Amino acid sequence: MISKKFRFSSRLFDRCFSRSKKIVVDGFIFLISPSRGAAKFAVVVGKKVSKKAVVRNRLRRQVFEIFRTELLGKILDKNVIFLYRGAEILDTKLREKFIAACQKLLTKIS
Repeated sequence: MISKKFRFSSRLFDRCFSRSKKIVVDGFIFLISPSRGAAKFAVVVGKKVSKKAVVRNRLRRQVFEIFRTELLGKILDKNVIFLYRGAEILDTKLREKFIAACQKLLTKIS
């Protein structure tokens, strides 16, 4: 899990969500906005993905782990909000596709 200093507060989330630029990479939706300090990350998993909070939180934790390993040290001045609109389970094939999309995102915003 990403440490608390790299996650959004509710006030910052609302402000960044409304002012961010939408970037679609391989069907994954990222909202990017400039950051004043350290980069912040958020993951949004809607109820359309699953009605069960346990499943949504598991997906959110999986995506945060990918952010921690792939993006954390590489994005310094951007806030990233990820909107998850996929299947209930992040299987290995979809996981590899998401990691590739994160790498492409790095090249797009750099």
